[in-house]
Amino acid sequence: MNAVLGEVVRYIADYGIGLAVVNVFGVSIITWVAIAAALSLLAEHAGADSGSPRHNDWVATAFAFVAAVVPTSTASAAALSIIAIYLYLTSPARSGLQRAAPIILSVTVAVMWGRIALAMFSKTMLRIDAVLVGLLGIRTSENQVFFAVDPGPTMAPHFLIAPGCSSLHSISMAVVFCTVVHGWFGIRATLKSLLVCLAAVVAVVAINVLRLGAFSYFPAYFDEIHKGWIASLIAWVTVAVIVTIVSFGMKREILRQD
Repeated sequence: MNAVLGEVVRYIADYGIGLAVVNVFGVSIITWVAIAAALSLLAEHAGADSGSPRHNDWVATAFAFVAAVVPTSTASAAALSIIAIYLYLTSPARSGLQRAAPIILSVTVAVMWGRIALAMFSKTMLRIDAVLVGLLGIRTSENQVFFAVDPGPTMAPHFLIAPGCSSLHSISMAVVFCTVVHGWFGIRATLKSLLVCLAAVVAVVAINVLRLGAFSYFPAYFDEIHKGWIASLIAWVTVAVIVTIVSFGMKREILRQD
């Protein structure tokens, strides 16, 4: 997708090819898994006898082609969202197409809609992050976090929680993975599965809050925590936590589908 490709290009330009490879080109491995799962489900449907395409299917196909070649990532992601909704509403129940649709939609939420929401409500969301950091005994004000130890003469006494450090990004990944598990295994959403997803969300928010707190307590490692090897380690730990919570929480439902 153009939305993901745009992120890859920007990440390589900002951090170089070495760090880009380690961090899977700035796109969470969960997003790559979601894309692969959606494509596999679509291929599964393509191999089945689904009858002759309808007029609306040809229109949707043309729309999808335009979305694929539009050079603007935002426009292509928006178009893909519409296609995903169309597929879900018009495809046979529990077919590969219908199961792929929510996965596709969740990817567009992660790469575009979530960022739009963050841009619109960033002040509130970043203040919430700051309040949570304050629970660690760190002084905060709005989206400012003060250093708990002396950061030295070259640094300001506080730092700002920027949109790129919002917990919303981790929340998006948890939701995407939950959607992938539901779609890939054909699991119906239940109160239990929603609680499992909520548990994953709470866990990744806690990880991000601890990361923000680490900035305050360890200013000497600010750059490493922000975008260096520690940041990469935290990103992979976050993925591992999401996969572990969702996989074990929905183990019975997953095995039942097998």
